[in-house]
Amino acid sequence: GSFGGTELVVRGDQVLTRKLRKVSGSGDAIELTPQSTALLTGGLGALGRRTARWLVQRHGIQNIVLTSRRGDDAPEASELIDELGALGASASVVRCDLENRASVQAVVESAGIKFPLKTVVHLAGALDDCLVGELTPERLQRVMAPKLTGAKLLSEVVSHLDLEAFILFS
Repeated sequence: GSFGGTELVVRGDQVLTRKLRKVSGSGDAIELTPQSTALLTGGLGALGRRTARWLVQRHGIQNIVLTSRRGDDAPEASELIDELGALGASASVVRCDLENRASVQAVVESAGIKFPLKTVVHLAGALDDCLVGELTPERLQRVMAPKLTGAKLLSEVVSHLDLEAFILFS
């Protein structure tokens, strides 16, 4: 729950809190190197497309690598590549299994070939909407695995890089 800008979580008999703070209303609190690569997992989703445009338009990022479960076979892939190209960025869409270390490693290594990888934005996830009473361990696993395992693997695989931003969307 939320109470006055504070997030509260009840676990057993403990109440845990974490302060939330606003960084900037403009979304430009971070400074990114334009001549760099940004890797966006789940880059073809609505949030991924919007984030890719923001990185190119606001920060001048010149190379965008978007991951998707379907890779460049996804119908929206070529349209977004063309759109980002018109904005001045080189873009590519690659297939990546975010639950597989080798797949994540390969994408991270190839992403930094043209320009150094400086930004990672983890947007990928699965959706399985249901009422709480219908929630099963299988449904929870299906939704959480790409988000949590992907975040963990990405963090481990890029730990040696000099990143300017590692952004996780819930």
